[in-house]
Amino acid sequence: MASRVSKGEVFSVRTSGEGPVVSGYARVTTKGSVSGTARFSYGQGGVTLFETGVPACGPLTDFSVFQSSIANSLETGIALVNTGSAPATITFRLYDAAYRLVAVKEMSDDEALAPGAHLARYAKEIFAEADLDAVPLGIITVESDQSLAVISLRHAERPSRLVILPVIEDRPDR
Repeated sequence: MASRVSKGEVFSVRTSGEGPVVSGYARVTTKGSVSGTARFSYGQGGVTLFETGVPACGPLTDFSVFQSSIANSLETGIALVNTGSAPATITFRLYDAAYRLVAVKEMSDDEALAPGAHLARYAKEIFAEADLDAVPLGIITVESDQSLAVISLRHAERPSRLVILPVIEDRPDR
């Protein structure tokens, strides 16, 4: 989709929200300087159940996100897009609140994220072997050999809510 937006103008795109859930991402390229926000909402029967905004994000190779989980109630998720030109080899590390290493997940060559590909996972999926109930608060660090665009979120079941969390450039151990 191409569009022309002049200085000071606002441009908005809205999907119909119909059909099956589709995951993906949007990429904006421009010759000038722009800023953007994506808004996601979910509703049933004309009632919005949750809504959140996602700020624009730049490419990173090393970053950290807050991890918070409560069994069957609260989960932390990460969504990544490989903005690089080669497959991305990614390492995830889970630390507890005292910054003790709990688990490491290194993506194998077979799992490498292709250029332009995206991946969205909850912490419990990334660290399937770890007991996240024992780590209700912590940090997830991510290291990649290619640039990644990233968002982090916290999802609660009851009451239903979705919150976007900040992504912190770099890792505490560097």
